[in-house]
Amino acid sequence: MEFRDIQPYTGMHYDRDTFDCADFAIHVARDLFGYDVTLPSSRPRGKGCEAHLADASKAYGIPTTTPEDGDIVLMFDFEDTIAPTHVGIYIRIGYASYVLHSAAKLGGSVMTEMHQLSRLGLTVEGFYKWIPASSSSSDTR
Repeated sequence: MEFRDIQPYTGMHYDRDTFDCADFAIHVARDLFGYDVTLPSSRPRGKGCEAHLADASKAYGIPTTTPEDGDIVLMFDFEDTIAPTHVGIYIRIGYASYVLHSAAKLGGSVMTEMHQLSRLGLTVEGFYKWIPASSSSSDTR
């Protein structure tokens, strides 16, 4: 992966009601990595739904301790340590590991080096490999 591959995905607008961190992660997973994933249209939206959404994200992946490009990164977000509330995509460029993610407090989508996440108030809950679409139910993908 090269920085130029990621450039079109940085600076994208964040909107809690129409294009939140999960929408962004799904967009990147489909567009950049070719994963066949969609979110349920009935999922919660708006203020206060982040914890539910991040928990539901676990249904899309299998835990891994060795993340690769395009894997899910689930995070505790901005001082909320009860449940993970933020999701991004793992990217490795050269010898550095990054998370491509989006949030209103970040001004939209950004790429952050893993060791810099704590400066943003983020802590990684875990890494997840995408579950192939054929392995999941049609109402969640």
